[in-house]
Amino acid sequence: TGLARWGQHVNLELLLEIINELRKTVEESIGQANELVALQGLNCALTLLSGPSQALVTDATWLAHSMTGALSLALPSLYSAYSESAEWPPPHCFHLKERRLHVSENELAFCLDTESVPVLVLKCLQAALSCPQAFGKASDAAIA
Repeated sequence: TGLARWGQHVNLELLLEIINELRKTVEESIGQANELVALQGLNCALTLLSGPSQALVTDATWLAHSMTGALSLALPSLYSAYSESAEWPPPHCFHLKERRLHVSENELAFCLDTESVPVLVLKCLQAALSCPQAFGKASDAAIA
């Protein structure tokens, strides 16, 4: 996520405000059954909290509940690697050249990174396990 990449360059008050806005966005997305936005927000919050800001003192109890809600919403989308589009294959990923099928690995990787719920679930789980405020304890990691 772009925000997570620049998180270490903002002051702590702004970081707390960003995390609070992410919380609202994630909770609203879960309420609207939008797993993609919920997982993107969770991934961003978990990545921010697992970086240099892991010493930040904030209420992170919402992360576990939101993660459970987002994963419950994402379950139906896990049957397909590219689940957010009715169009498969994604545009510009595959093309025919001299009767052979070629793949643009960069385009395919980009589509999977930005629009695939299963890939986003894996990113969220990886970020959650490295976030000491969310699932940093051994018991929480076992539950995750």
